[in-house]
Amino acid sequence: RGGGPEPKRRFLPSKWEGMRVHRLAQGLAEGRLKTRAENRRLRAAARDPDARFLAAAENMWADDEAAEDHTGRRKGPLPVPAPRLALPGHGESYRPPPEYCVDDAGAPLDEPEDEADGFVPRQHPCLRRVGAYEHA
Repeated sequence: RGGGPEPKRRFLPSKWEGMRVHRLAQGLAEGRLKTRAENRRLRAAARDPDARFLAAAENMWADDEAAEDHTGRRKGPLPVPAPRLALPGHGESYRPPPEYCVDDAGAPLDEPEDEADGFVPRQHPCLRRVGAYEHA
């Protein structure tokens, strides 16, 4: 009852801290959690290129059931996303400006100006009137 610090025998641990410690200890015992040393060892093994090559070679001719890892996901290369197409410019619009639809003499375009793209700009009243494919 003096001005000194409280003795350690009066310390009462928190109920929630006790529950958390119990859950962590249970996870370590069950193998769900790993210590820092185990995590470092696993990360070093995962970065080893020889071990990764050997693991991939073992799975190359494995059965389909063996080709799935412990989480149930299928191993193999990730799907390659489709290439992004370039957005259409002013001339490829469904309603391009009038100067894109005529040639230098003022006549309407019937053939593409650039042979590389092969596109002839046309004006449509609305997007619903645009044909899907001209050469189908």
